[in-house]
Amino acid sequence: MSEATLYVKHKGDDLLIVSLYVDDLLIIGGNAKLVEEFKREMMQIFEMTDLGLMTYFLGMEIKQLEDEVFICQKKYAKEILKKFHMEDCKAMATPMNQKESLSKEDGTDRVEEGYFRSLIGCLMYLTASRPDILFSEFSHGALRSKKL
Repeated sequence: MSEATLYVKHKGDDLLIVSLYVDDLLIIGGNAKLVEEFKREMMQIFEMTDLGLMTYFLGMEIKQLEDEVFICQKKYAKEILKKFHMEDCKAMATPMNQKESLSKEDGTDRVEEGYFRSLIGCLMYLTASRPDILFSEFSHGALRSKKL
């Protein structure tokens, strides 16, 4: 059974979207008055703090402009490099040769399963803002913890 975490309110032509994550509310709406009204009503019922425009959430840096929203995971990517002892690695323009054929049994040492799964999980989350690494992550993830 899953919990409802996304709520939508229609008021005339206006739309208010509220996403609940643990004890955080993300409130999105095209009508500032409707957003403020919702926040006021919630603050009357619950003890809440309005942190203003979102700038960082779940490892993602958020930059909001008038008509655009940008998501960046630079800080999260650096945390991944640190976690896997790769802070001094050399950057590559292309994450992986698309024609390379990967194999479970190519004579190299096996990777510890928990370590590999952790790495793949981190990279999967990173693809939210870096779809260019998705092919490489998928190809390696398909090997199921046998090779890196």
